[in-house]
Amino acid sequence: MESHAGSLALLAAAVDSGDRSSSVATALGNGHVVAHNGGVIAETLLLGDDLLLWLMLALGGALFAGNVMALVRPPAQPRNDADLVEAPRSRSILMAAIGFVVGIAALAALVAK
Repeated sequence: MESHAGSLALLAAAVDSGDRSSSVATALGNGHVVAHNGGVIAETLLLGDDLLLWLMLALGGALFAGNVMALVRPPAQPRNDADLVEAPRSRSILMAAIGFVVGIAALAALVAK
């Protein structure tokens, strides 16, 4: 209990020591308190600043590949009575085209950076 009381006192002291509008104090689980002035805490994110582009590339590629495979190699047998024998051709072509455009746009944006 003393370590929690001590960290609460350190937290209160860190908040009171600076400008309340910009000073932030964070209590860590190990009893330490970190005070910072609202700047950047972590400089890099997962996969850097390009996370959205990488996700667009992955989703566009998956959309393209999945729909092309549904057209090229449909399942041998429907799994149940509600399944179609083959994928609707126009919908699959449209979705594959959308996935292709999104994937190429994301790839071009990543290369341009």
